[in-house]
Amino acid sequence: MKSLIFVSIFFILNLNLLGQSNNDIPLAVLKNEKWGAINTNFDTIVPLIYDSLEVIKPSNVILVKKNYKYGLLSPTGEKITDILYNKINCKNSKYFIVKKNTLCGLLSPTGKNIIMKINRF
Repeated sequence: MKSLIFVSIFFILNLNLLGQSNNDIPLAVLKNEKWGAINTNFDTIVPLIYDSLEVIKPSNVILVKKNYKYGLLSPTGEKITDILYNKINCKNSKYFIVKKNTLCGLLSPTGKNIIMKINRF
């Protein structure tokens, strides 16, 4: 736990030295084998309830996994999609390839369907 706090503080100090606004940058946190996220003010933005969590750069969209299903959260922890996909792959932070059962499609980082009709593969 000490190393996590050190890494987080080091990361925040580096961003402050670079003059970047970093309040909306989520930082992944692991406790008791559950993932969540905090912002650079150490406020909880995503509760520690997920099996995995990944911050997708540069958009800072948060990819979460819970009970073998995936979903997307905004950089502030707000729901973009429900946690209902079997798989979500990110392509350059511009769109996400999603798979639900035997169906696949594309989503934007805001959760909007890029391909309106989901195609079978």
